[in-house]
Amino acid sequence: MTVPLNGKPRLRYPPGYVTEQGRNAPYFTPVPFDGSLLVGEFIDWHREHSARHNYCILVEDGDQENVPVTYSEFAHAVHRVARLVYDAVPGGSATANGMPKTVALLSNADVLTYNTLMLGIMRAGFEVFPISNRNSEAGIKHLITAVDVHYLVGSIGGDGKPPTALQTAIQHVIKGLKEDKYEFTLIPEPQFSEIYPRLAHRPMPAYDEVADAENTTLMPPLSTMPSFLNADIHTHPCLIMHSSGSTKFPKPIRQNQQAMRHWISWPWYGDADIGGSVASIVGLPGFHAGGITFGIGHPLGCGVVVTHFMPQEPAIQANADTALFSFKKSNCDWCFGIPAFLDSYSNDPEIISFLATKSAVVSSGNFPVEPRFDHYQVFGSSPLPEEAGDRLVAGGVNLVNIYGATETNIVSRMSLEKRTDWLYTEISPMTNHRLQPDDETGEVYRLVFEANDHYSPAVYNLPGERAYDTYDVAIPHPTRKNRYRILGRSDDQIMHSTGEKTNPGPLENIILGSPLIKSAVYFGRARTQAGVIIEPFIPVKDRSEDAIAAFRNKIWPYIERANQFGPSHSRVFKEYVLVADSSKPLARTPKGSIARSMVLAEYEQEIEQIYQTVQRYNQYEWAQPPTSWDKNGIYKFVARVVNGVMEERTKEPVDPQRDLFEQGCDSLQATLIRNSIINALRHRTSLMRNGDAERQPDLARNIPQSVVFMHSTILSLAAFVTNLVHGTVESAQQNDDVTKMLGLLAKYNTGFLPKVPAKAPQNGVLTSSHVNGDAGKECVLLTGSTGTLGAYLLSSLLLNNRVEKVYAFNRSSKAKTIGKRQLEAFVDRGIPDKFAHHPKLVLIEGDSAEDGLGIDTSLYDEMLASVTCIIHNAWRLDFNMGVQSFESHIRGSRNLIDFALKSQRAERPQFLFTSSIGTVANWKLPGAVPEEPLDAEVALGTGYGESKWVVDRIMIEASKQRGLRTTTFRIGQLAGSMINGAWNTTDWVPHIVKAACILGSLPLMDDDSVVSWLPADAAALSIVQAMEAATPGNRTLHVCHPYPTTWNFVMETIADYLIGKGIRLDLEPYPIWFGKLEASGTGATSLQKNPALKLLDFLRPGIQEHSSDKEAMGFPLISTTKMQATSNTLKDLPRLDQTEIKRWMEYWDSHGVFE
Repeated sequence: MTVPLNGKPRLRYPPGYVTEQGRNAPYFTPVPFDGSLLVGEFIDWHREHSARHNYCILVEDGDQENVPVTYSEFAHAVHRVARLVYDAVPGGSATANGMPKTVALLSNADVLTYNTLMLGIMRAGFEVFPISNRNSEAGIKHLITAVDVHYLVGSIGGDGKPPTALQTAIQHVIKGLKEDKYEFTLIPEPQFSEIYPRLAHRPMPAYDEVADAENTTLMPPLSTMPSFLNADIHTHPCLIMHSSGSTKFPKPIRQNQQAMRHWISWPWYGDADIGGSVASIVGLPGFHAGGITFGIGHPLGCGVVVTHFMPQEPAIQANADTALFSFKKSNCDWCFGIPAFLDSYSNDPEIISFLATKSAVVSSGNFPVEPRFDHYQVFGSSPLPEEAGDRLVAGGVNLVNIYGATETNIVSRMSLEKRTDWLYTEISPMTNHRLQPDDETGEVYRLVFEANDHYSPAVYNLPGERAYDTYDVAIPHPTRKNRYRILGRSDDQIMHSTGEKTNPGPLENIILGSPLIKSAVYFGRARTQAGVIIEPFIPVKDRSEDAIAAFRNKIWPYIERANQFGPSHSRVFKEYVLVADSSKPLARTPKGSIARSMVLAEYEQEIEQIYQTVQRYNQYEWAQPPTSWDKNGIYKFVARVVNGVMEERTKEPVDPQRDLFEQGCDSLQATLIRNSIINALRHRTSLMRNGDAERQPDLARNIPQSVVFMHSTILSLAAFVTNLVHGTVESAQQNDDVTKMLGLLAKYNTGFLPKVPAKAPQNGVLTSSHVNGDAGKECVLLTGSTGTLGAYLLSSLLLNNRVEKVYAFNRSSKAKTIGKRQLEAFVDRGIPDKFAHHPKLVLIEGDSAEDGLGIDTSLYDEMLASVTCIIHNAWRLDFNMGVQSFESHIRGSRNLIDFALKSQRAERPQFLFTSSIGTVANWKLPGAVPEEPLDAEVALGTGYGESKWVVDRIMIEASKQRGLRTTTFRIGQLAGSMINGAWNTTDWVPHIVKAACILGSLPLMDDDSVVSWLPADAAALSIVQAMEAATPGNRTLHVCHPYPTTWNFVMETIADYLIGKGIRLDLEPYPIWFGKLEASGTGATSLQKNPALKLLDFLRPGIQEHSSDKEAMGFPLISTTKMQATSNTLKDLPRLDQTEIKRWMEYWDSHGVFE
């Protein structure tokens, strides 16, 4: 059983534990976790084995010294309570069938007293049921009768003082129970002076363990008591907690012995030994799951020393000031931060600096959700606004998020690792969890926790499974395994009548960043338009329209931020902002969190009035559907609707060619116009169906929320509706996308700077070297040097004798320094690590989208005087975002072009841009795509390619107007490098290989299906060679392999490699393989195990019959004639062979693709 270790007995530790706890606490001995002790006996273990170890430190006011409470004192106090409660319950602790009776606890006591009462009830052989003192009287009565509780430790006053609100509530509950003939006994709550007599004396004497033992009658061993005879070590009752009651009465949730051991052992599965560390947990109430876990579980399980305020009557209430006082006075190692407190601290640099000295500030307030069950939102604090958390982290605070539920225990990993991705929580290895897809995109999931040998949720809610579906919506961390950002509740999502969903949690969290807003609740279920109820911190007592409008204007910037963050269908217009009346405060749960369904029910009439105001306009004559749906009829209808809506404001006909918003249209009017179009389309659909509903699509579903903003003239709006009705949804969407592209181009395609004269030094003497630098030498500004292509570009430049300096420009990161990121980028791609310290290299962090590139003016001026070439390679790789989501990248590109135009050199720098073959995704003409500029329609496909097309066109205009030398490189599919095969494991090709290992087969295509995949390092070298061969004006060059190889050769080589790994795969036609892939996506964990399922739309073109004008997967053939003439590397590049392909496989293998 025991093995000596560091002078301590090594006891039966939690199975599969990661980090031993209490190694640095000389007086602490961990309890056995094998079931040899009941949870109620843990306090006896510590009385015997850890008597001198501190359970807690009591923080005194002023200059008085803090007071430690050892386990000896704590355990004797627990036994005093146990004896008192046991003697007060007739017939002992067991029911007729030998199970523990339940004793509830309802108290306003300080946390030390509360925890002692709770453990005392448990040690007396009872099942303890702590009830929140924030429950309503009806809620308290419901919990008592639902659990069949007949004993309550509490107080009804009567000591000559006026009863407190809680004492009055208990009186009323007892009276109601008696009226219902319900047998019920109140056990008078002992005062802290009875439990801890030493603490009530002044001056306070030192603790006398011998005297304390002599004055305490210990309870018999728990395992010998009638309620625990022959108790099952896993399933025997122990504790009841209850949910917050967000939608109705609170729900009791039983915790058995096994569940409680899980609560207590949680830190053993983290990365730090926190035994003996001092943790301030001021603000966590004793009845709450978080308070029980941190205040009782972790001290018992791993020896954490917690801090409490010194007991007194009435108890000291926690607030931001008293909590901060405790943090400082206790000299704690780490602390638990209530989100509301942290929010206030985030505005004070001195407090931030103080918190940064702590090893961690643990919180659970980033989750933008007020959950139905007791998911850790602390005790009803608002979520921590993202801006507040960012300020804390930026100031050096190690903000650690935890996540859990009464039903699951804490399921986050206890970690003191300093991180900046504080919005994400890491799931503990103690648990088994899986991701349940929560929407059709495959990007949002629900977290499900499954039972294993040493962990089990307290509640199972999936039929036939020992598992609990949290219904919490989460997205995985983009790069770190088992880390998730919790977005909200699945059952809180708002389903609009369009079929689209609004996830309110993150949006409400953004709005709550306003200091004027106390609460925010989105609405809009079964409606086309979302709205939000706002509860001001300071009530708007003047309910006039002007006063309400003035308040809306004050908070509007925060709603705009939410609008920018959320999808377009979740956009809230000012007219849909409902300011709550102070006479109807938003309903809250006992935890203090918003009771969403109650709020929506109470404000149902006001919400309905908003929608009726909008709907009323659909009855007007100008809103009636057209009699003819031809092009002319649609134009007349749109013009009639727009003029009808805007009639009162304009007083004259609306110009069909001018922007509607320039003519006075506002957000409400835009909504009315959109609604009229939707109603007309639905009327048309109903007339055409005539019982054939399946063949007549509801075109109204394809009207974007912001349709009037995107098509903001009568002509463009009518054209959109015409395309929708007479073309296809796709053609209407394409017109919409082209409009967006051209709009962004118009915004950034004008006002190019004229030539700026060279700037002389301060002494007025201008030398040739000042203007031109060394003749023939290049000074390069490279953006995006830490990605695959960027790393190889940088190494190629550093090796080039013509290059004397490289400014490697990247966005800043809170997680790692730029030096660390660049070094890791080199090492991963087989580039010598010494290159990260190359004398030519200058690493810069900035933001090209900001004025002055977000860098110091002196550095900016230095580069203006020296840079001869700009290679713009930084771009977000995301094929799911629309073109408008890339506007910051387009703006950054324009800023870099302006930088080139501002150059103080005699010849402006050339500007090279790594564009993409995505800019020709919609090429439909026969033959290969030429190396020349093409129209916007050719770029349609993804926002990624469309946004790069916009930059291509801006470059052309800068070249025409200002003579800037510009080169667009349309980069094809980059393959693994010739150095070490480095190929990003999240790309689509490795996803196919991973899917093949799951499906047991690889896909084959027609024998003449080819791929022009180009090794990334060869692509980089060819770009540098093109830089050296600069020409005047603008040029477009294609960076693809000039000698394609066949798809089937690649697949067969991959299959041969995997045979050597013991993985034998069949080779079968692509349509069959794709069908197997599509059918495999039904399991709950499919998307997690097989990421290729996220790419079904991308992979679908592979099933089409091969065309000689296309590459495999439907990609267009690409001409590389001009690029070959520019780059000998590309011209002389050998065709991909088995050696190259096996190099990719080895790289993927080393990164776990085949696991």
